[in-house]
This record gives sequence, structure tokens and C-alpha cells, in this order.
Amino acid sequence: MTKVRYEVDFAKYQSEVELINARNSVEVGLYFIVELLIRGTLSEEYNVINVSSRRKWSGDDYPRYISGAGFPDLLILHKDKPDPCATVEVKYLPFKNDLGETIDEQEQLKEHIKKFNTVVYTNCLEWRIYHKEISNPITVKLGRYHTEEIEWFDASNWERLITQLEGLF
Repeated sequence: MTKVRYEVDFAKYQSEVELINARNSVEVGLYFIVELLIRGTLSEEYNVINVSSRRKWSGDDYPRYISGAGFPDLLILHKDKPDPCATVEVKYLPFKNDLGETIDEQEQLKEHIKKFNTVVYTNCLEWRIYHKEISNPITVKLGRYHTEEIEWFDASNWERLITQLEGLF
């Protein structure tokens, strides 16, 4: 299984997230670095597509890409299969450390899990991987907000995240 290499190391990732935080502090600003990281962990049989702008779109593949909570941000697809293997939900939470805690976020997670089985949920500081149920996600914390600055954790967490993402499929 050959990997397509989109190299993002922890230092580059930290730099990108900090720049996004400082200059483009909106959710959509995080999509690129999340997509790049995930692409770099998948084998060449898979790809990542951004469906975040399809909220008002209704093409032939519409039912495949939407859950009861609407369109996710990114989808992971096998190149030979029409249905998504997983979805990625990106949340921008400036100066908060409570990923996935609101009722709306919980409902969105439940609906995406019901439709896609596997959901990767991140604010770029915390990553959660859900498989078929909302309880007991795999959680990897790369950092946290501390007095409006990002406090990054040990690089071993980065390695754990990469291992978890590579093991998705």
C-alpha cells in the first residue's frame, strides 16, 4: 500500500495553526491544514474532499454526502466506492477547550456517526475519532488555549495522532 505524501510535521502544523489563529480566525481557515494532515496519513486508494460549501447544492450525489445534521466539512472516500468511509468535522473554538460540548455539536455528531460510522472531530488542538458510537472516542490532545495563547503539548501526542489517522482504514 503506497502512501501519497503530503508532508506536515508537528512544527509546521503548529506554525500553520498559530498563523490561522492570529490572522484568519474562522473555521474555514482550518480546513486546509486538517485536509493536508489527513491526506498525508491515507493510502493512495483514499482521498479527502471538501463538501462544506454544498449546503445549498443538490446534485446526484447529494444523498451520499449529507447526514441528518447536514453536510460535514470534509469526507474521506475510497476511490473505488461511491459512499464516504468517514467524515471530518472541524470546529474553530477561539480561546476555548470544550470541543463537542454543546447540544448542537452532540446532535451533529450523532447524526454524522449514524450516517458515516466514522467521524473525525477536531478544533486542531484536540482530535477525536468516533467509530459507530458517540461514547469512548479516541482522543488526542495536541495543545490547549492558555490565556489566549496556544500551549502545545509533547510531540509524542502528534505521533499518536498520526498513528491513529493512519489506522483508520
